[in-house]
Amino acid sequence: MKRVLCIIIAIIMTAILTGCWDRVEAKQLGLITSVLYDITEDNQYYIVLELRNPSAIGSSVGGGSGDSPRITVSATGESFPEALRKVSMVLEKPVFGGHNKVRFISENHAKKGVFNMFDYTSRDYIADERTFIVVVKAEDPKSIYEVKIGLSDLVGEHIGDLAQNQEKMNARAV
Repeated sequence: MKRVLCIIIAIIMTAILTGCWDRVEAKQLGLITSVLYDITEDNQYYIVLELRNPSAIGSSVGGGSGDSPRITVSATGESFPEALRKVSMVLEKPVFGGHNKVRFISENHAKKGVFNMFDYTSRDYIADERTFIVVVKAEDPKSIYEVKIGLSDLVGEHIGDLAQNQEKMNARAV
């Protein structure tokens, strides 16, 4: 009797406690592919997100919409969380950083120190800890998003894939 009751409870719990009741579809998110961190002249934190444009997926085949595969959104704030909140307020979808491949840091920001940025990103739930970090040496760091790149349409994916490929090609067996 006790054994049958345990089996019935296990079956009921399996039926009730499984599933994706709080799932969010990828098309309902703003997927971040790269982030640029900078500090302005007046010590404001400046952030640029490169997001995948879902309406442009597949547009290169079969005469699609012709939209750009990326959307860049920027904001400034007293802190990085504030700048990210300002970016989130202009987007119609919540941002998700699990697909973020690269973090670009301006040379200006790198010279002033990056502790606050790393402190925030290491604690933030949307940040991916496996991203590549690249210091951008340019007068206008945002200009990296205007560059024509290789096979990928997104700067973040291109640099991330390039770094991963270099890592694989230069890896040594132990």
